[in-house]
Amino acid sequence: MLEWKSDPSQLPLMAEIEALALAEITERQARGRNGFFELDTASVPPPPMPPMWKRWTVSMLAVYPALVLLVVVLEPVTTRLPAPFGLFLVALVLTGLNTAFILPWLNKHLQTWLANSKTAIQGKAQLRATCSADCDHDDPDRGQDRR
Repeated sequence: MLEWKSDPSQLPLMAEIEALALAEITERQARGRNGFFELDTASVPPPPMPPMWKRWTVSMLAVYPALVLLVVVLEPVTTRLPAPFGLFLVALVLTGLNTAFILPWLNKHLQTWLANSKTAIQGKAQLRATCSADCDHDDPDRGQDRR
């Protein structure tokens, strides 16, 4: 990306884009983890991930009840379709519901349980140790997503 932006042939295009902008353009680097993107902040590392078994449990709580409900509710439609298409329809709706509603809700309501592990406690201690002098050391949730 840096090579492309510094390429002399791209500089006029970048100037055109900046001229069209209604507000000042600022650049930030982002990195992806588990399909989501987070701003790359050098001063505050991201909170540690919960253990695999906790992530698996949350996934099962999100998928299984919704899957059972969708199979029952969509049965009148899926029985008229060939099996692969019916399964695709169920998977399509299930993935959308999980991504948009169920997993965010579960992660929000199980945040304390997900963060309460040896790894998370070690990560918070490391965060406090590496935090600069202007950090709020009394905030145990600093750096966590508060949505």
